[in-house]
Amino acid sequence: MRRLSVQLFTEESEQIRFIESLIDGESKEQAIISVHGKPEVQTFPKLRPLPWQPEFIVRTVDGFKPSKTPAYEKGHIYTFDLSSAFAASLMLNCEPEPKRILDVCSAPGGKGICAWTAFLRGKKDGMLVCNEVLRKRANLLISNIERCKLDRTEVISMDPSALSSRAKAAFDLVLVDAPCSGQSLLSKGTDPGDAFDNRNIGLCVNRQRRILGYSWDCVAPGGYLLYMTCTFNREENEKVVNWMHRELEGIQGIESPRHVDFKSRFSEHPCYRLYPHQGIGAGAFAALFRKSGELPESYPTLDLEPLWPASFE
Repeated sequence: MRRLSVQLFTEESEQIRFIESLIDGESKEQAIISVHGKPEVQTFPKLRPLPWQPEFIVRTVDGFKPSKTPAYEKGHIYTFDLSSAFAASLMLNCEPEPKRILDVCSAPGGKGICAWTAFLRGKKDGMLVCNEVLRKRANLLISNIERCKLDRTEVISMDPSALSSRAKAAFDLVLVDAPCSGQSLLSKGTDPGDAFDNRNIGLCVNRQRRILGYSWDCVAPGGYLLYMTCTFNREENEKVVNWMHRELEGIQGIESPRHVDFKSRFSEHPCYRLYPHQGIGAGAFAALFRKSGELPESYPTLDLEPLWPASFE
């Protein structure tokens, strides 16, 4: 942790604050997605919204348990850490609004539910495809999607290499909340295992590059890819972003004016960091990319074998 803090911060006082926030394990800040925009959510005890915060994300006060409310049981809300909302909120820079969305590493489902709420709620067209390679985790994903009653949504379980060929250039927004070393788990009070071990970090980097390469194939010309992690080291974050710009054809990093105060200084390409000692969540990293070209008038036919089909009306 000491080595990492020195890599991330020049001021010793901030290095200490960062380490203390990890050790304390109290950096969770609860948020909810108001999935269906029901008025009951307005009665929840909540905090003032932050400048980057989407209108459908609500910061609830300490001690309030939204999962114990009727709104949760009815599927009107989805609960997650505010840092997840921070990372997902970069998708609001997509123009025009996406209609075909793929969440590549989806379970338990928060980022996909966020995208559905932002772009598909109340619409008659569009689709969300949530992919989870591990079948056990796919069951949790299906449970959350069923509870939140998402229409025009499918759950699949495919390796990204298969998606690359069977959904090539088929989506105008692809979400990659990549498997990572998970260093932010410590700031939540959870044992992060070997999250700070260099060998494990190297394995994660290779996995992330593989997933991102295949996921980029699924992005239509003119479409977007949002890359997210919940870890702090530069190898899995900015260095992966730099690799993407070297290796992936037609890639352009997208600036996010609403996140300017969180812009990383470790890459010439736009990407954004949230740290646990900033007091608004356990920590996150995110970067948004656009593929050169214009969105197609029609998209390729998908061949995805859904585990959980929904009605596409």
